[in-house]
Amino acid sequence: MTAADLLRRAAGKLRDTAAVTTFGTEGWAVDLKDSEVTTADGGMMIADTRELTDGRPDASYIALMHPPVALALADLLDRAADAITELEFLANTGRATEAHVAHLAGLLALRQIARAILREPEDGDRG
Repeated sequence: MTAADLLRRAAGKLRDTAAVTTFGTEGWAVDLKDSEVTTADGGMMIADTRELTDGRPDASYIALMHPPVALALADLLDRAADAITELEFLANTGRATEAHVAHLAGLLALRQIARAILREPEDGDRG
């Protein structure tokens, strides 16, 4: 599997997961009193972190990473995958400049994010 394939699979997982969640364009909010994550208008509870030791940091993190953030990250991963494909073509045909190679190296660092999203080990991808 190429690095671009890995990023595209992670983007797909983000989109698929976000598509089945409850959210509005305003995202999610935190009810600090009850350590709950709710829809931004407070109309529906998304998560209750009360059982955790001081659940507020967890609730704040969950609210921070609401579905529109996942969708934006998916778009970023797809654009990076497209750039990787193009830059690898340039490198493989001997037309890549030092700037291209440096940019490719930076984009390849996104594999770590993709693996974390997919919960996959480092092995199994190339590029």
